[in-house]
Amino acid sequence: MFSGIQPSSLCHSVTASAVSANIPSVRIVNVNVDGVNVNFNVSTLGNRRCNDILFPENGINLIQDFVDATAFEQACLQLSDAQRQAVRRWTVADAEHRERFSDGSLNLNRQGITGINYDLNAALAAGAVLSQEQHESCIQLSSALRQLPPVRGEYLRIAVYSNSNDMPWGKSINVGDVVTNFPCFMSVSETEKYAQDILNEQGSLEPEEGYREGIVIYKIENATTAVPLLRGPLSLTSEHEVLFSRDSCFAVTGIAIADPVTAGMPLRAGVLLTEVPATHQIIRNLYSGQQVQITAL
Repeated sequence: MFSGIQPSSLCHSVTASAVSANIPSVRIVNVNVDGVNVNFNVSTLGNRRCNDILFPENGINLIQDFVDATAFEQACLQLSDAQRQAVRRWTVADAEHRERFSDGSLNLNRQGITGINYDLNAALAAGAVLSQEQHESCIQLSSALRQLPPVRGEYLRIAVYSNSNDMPWGKSINVGDVVTNFPCFMSVSETEKYAQDILNEQGSLEPEEGYREGIVIYKIENATTAVPLLRGPLSLTSEHEVLFSRDSCFAVTGIAIADPVTAGMPLRAGVLLTEVPATHQIIRNLYSGQQVQITAL
């Protein structure tokens, strides 16, 4: 795996001249891969800080506002039972680390209650008719996210493509565009650990036959509506998960594409996003690049 970016390589290859947001600057970056230096051709559009998130293995600095856990727990107690259950079903894991939530409720595994996050988002993404249970969970989760206090700050997300040709960055999505994860909810992380875990599993990825996989690392800056799924009142795991509502929107401020010279390695993209109101006429799905219209359930 990647053991470290060589700072000197990053410094000497920076393009000095300013460029238009969607005219890429191109440079070569040298990365140490398992003790071997590997070159990446890096194209950058817009804000150059997007280069700093291409390699989460080496750490990414994320800053969030302080969370008053006592006040947050009080807000959780103001949720209806159905709202609280929907959030907890989103966070439930096979191996929960604690027996009870902070309000004394038994963990969902012990109650025989299953999680909803994967199946609900998959159904929403497919445009499928939701089951009554999924429909109710979606409504309750959405209303809970509107009611719980958000935490401003910076968050990280990672996506994997079995065919890097399907990545929309620098093609159907460019700097200045507005994107969303609609129709799905969007999970992000307070730390780079989840992205590192995904990258550590690169060897287990299965690209489409004849193609190479692609990896996109998103950094959301100036987030204003992200709700932390705090361990204790809402979660029994230590995943540092934060959730955006389905209708959250983001402006693209920077795109970096790292194309490895070495064959067999995945194409990478680092994308800088900043949260904006959902008031734009043209909004694209950040995974597919397709134009979407945000509607109520």
